Amino acid sequence: MTVSRTTGKRVAQPQRWPKAGAGGDTADPAVRDRWGQPLPLFASKPVRGRRKGKQLWTPAFATQVGRVADHLVVSGVAEKTAAKYESGFRDFEEYTENMSRDSEERWPVFLDGSDPRREEDHLLNFVAYQGWLLGLSHSTVAGKLAAIRWQHIVEGVSNPLEGKARLRAAMKKLKKMRGDSHSKLPVTADMLRHVKSTLDMSNDRDVTLWAALCFGWFFCLRQSEYLADSGVFDARRALCGWKVLPLVKEQPTADWESADGLSIFIEVSKTDQDRRGCTRTVYASESDDLCVVEAYKQLRRMRGSSWDTNGPLLQAPDGWIASRDAVASTLKRAAVELHFPESDYATHSLRIGGATALFGAGVPFEEVRRFGRWASDCWRRYVYESRESTRGFAKKMANSPYTMQMSAADYLAATTSRFDPTSAPAPAA
Repeated sequence: MTVSRTTGKRVAQPQRWPKAGAGGDTADPAVRDRWGQPLPLFASKPVRGRRKGKQLWTPAFATQVGRVADHLVVSGVAEKTAAKYESGFRDFEEYTENMSRDSEERWPVFLDGSDPRREEDHLLNFVAYQGWLLGLSHSTVAGKLAAIRWQHIVEGVSNPLEGKARLRAAMKKLKKMRGDSHSKLPVTADMLRHVKSTLDMSNDRDVTLWAALCFGWFFCLRQSEYLADSGVFDARRALCGWKVLPLVKEQPTADWESADGLSIFIEVSKTDQDRRGCTRTVYASESDDLCVVEAYKQLRRMRGSSWDTNGPLLQAPDGWIASRDAVASTLKRAAVELHFPESDYATHSLRIGGATALFGAGVPFEEVRRFGRWASDCWRRYVYESRESTRGFAKKMANSPYTMQMSAADYLAATTSRFDPTSAPAPAA
């Protein structure tokens, strides 16, 4: 349920069907608007009118363009982001209803700017409720505020967060109180080898699971790019058989047994919602106990005649598909066996583990970022420096030629606006 901005009464929440983002491909005739009505077919090519110089028009367009426009707006965010926004805004609706009932004061759901001070009070109270009383993290509360902002945009209302200085100050304080969220630890090569030692490589599902671990780690994949989630496999995002190309001496080959490299095609991802697609290539590691090429070969041998180029890559002959839960539980179990907290590991640990391994091997920052397809330098938060990289630091520091005179001269040179430049000491020789 939601609240009508015109009547103030609660009305049925229009359904988002199909889900926004990549799932809402208007080239699919089955796509519907958020009220459940089918949308007209997407014109993949320019449509011309019957008369030269005239654009095509039919009376039906008058009722269709509004629903199509709404669908374009609603589908402007990725599928998972849309689901999070819907959930966050429902929380805000429920909070508003509870406040209106128990405070005996009517609070609005849609903040149209008619009373900026009171609307900011409402948002501040929501932050206090979520962050202080419920104990939610800064990032979680920020996500719910983003949901409020997005729902207002969808409904044609201006951004209610804009110009709210007190709200920004409150969120800043909440972040200081909570601290930064604790990121997951990276999976290492030794941890993967430990996992493999616990698997039965004569078992079809274990072979599939091992291949999943190798693909996730060596290609630095996001979970949606190779795993099923909650029993659902998204063939648009995740790896299918045809999206993996065996290579021999950098050339494609049908003889996968002789492959010395693999190229994968990533059709759509978090940072590529426009489906431009990209490829990544990894070659054999020359280590049979930890090699994605060898894991692929084991998978193909196990699949045999059940291999399906159009089906999920990481699937056993009995139909079982490697999932987020299966991979996460395997990593958590290995963490406990190696005396680490299981809460520090999840599927994301494979992605950041692969990036950490690349960085630790001396691969430059920019190449790690490009290979892992990070749109920014945020990946540096996940990568851990190896202790070996700091060897020699102390010796260099203890024998540094930097002197007190040099320090004073550099300080004066950096603050010339506060001193008379002619009185500054000359730089030390």
